[in-house]
Amino acid sequence: MPRKRGETMTGSTKSQKRIVVHAERCVGCKACEIACAVAHSAAGSLTDAIGAGENPGYRIRVEQHGSKSVPIRCSHCENPECLPACPVGAITKDAKTGYVFIDSETCTGCRKCIKACPFDAIVPSPNRKKAIKCDMCVHLLAKGELPACVDACPTNALVFGADGENSGAVASDPHSMVYGIDADLCKGCGICLKNCPVDAISGEKRTPHVIDQVKCTKCGTCLAKCPITAVFRT
Repeated sequence: MPRKRGETMTGSTKSQKRIVVHAERCVGCKACEIACAVAHSAAGSLTDAIGAGENPGYRIRVEQHGSKSVPIRCSHCENPECLPACPVGAITKDAKTGYVFIDSETCTGCRKCIKACPFDAIVPSPNRKKAIKCDMCVHLLAKGELPACVDACPTNALVFGADGENSGAVASDPHSMVYGIDADLCKGCGICLKNCPVDAISGEKRTPHVIDQVKCTKCGTCLAKCPITAVFRT
């Protein structure tokens, strides 16, 4: 039965467990893409899926930006733009985990969520009839396993942990650091802009943002919040 638009699943305590992307570690091997496809196949293994002619599609992809490889996947946003964009209530946000899901039975394949996502993290299914995205491999989490992409990554470019773990080690003198945003990686999602406590970040939606070095207080919030590590510290 379709859920009402915006309705959450059971639970009330939000978990902060997320897949944190360390783009600087990615070597572009695409092991995450293969693992994701296998994890969402009926066969459950690469050889069996190929033998059965399955094409389940993958919910994560690796993009090349010059010499940089960047894993792109759903960030399970605090305020997901895809959710209100869905006209049939197929997208829901779990109140306990904060994870965002697409109900494939309810989805009509209208692609409004695809257009709404600032990360381009929602894609058409292989048969082009539905929209698919990262579901955090909840079927694996329920068994105490890691999400497939995290488990497959050979360089720990994908880490399953708490929000902010992408901020890295704390500098001995954080106020001597300079924070910037890589224009080649920034998707213009606005998360850093919304979370900056001193309004030091500016930029239009879906265009690279910039940090005003005069206003910046070196708090590191932008670095911790960026889901694709477009924010850097030097």
